[in-house]
Amino acid sequence: MAESGQPAEALVHLQRSVELNPALV
Repeated sequence: MAESGQPAEALVHLQRSVELNPALV
């Protein structure tokens, strides 16, 4: 998971993924 260039975008994607899948936490 090397999001070189836009780390912020990867962070937002991760947050949204957590919101959509709370079971992952």
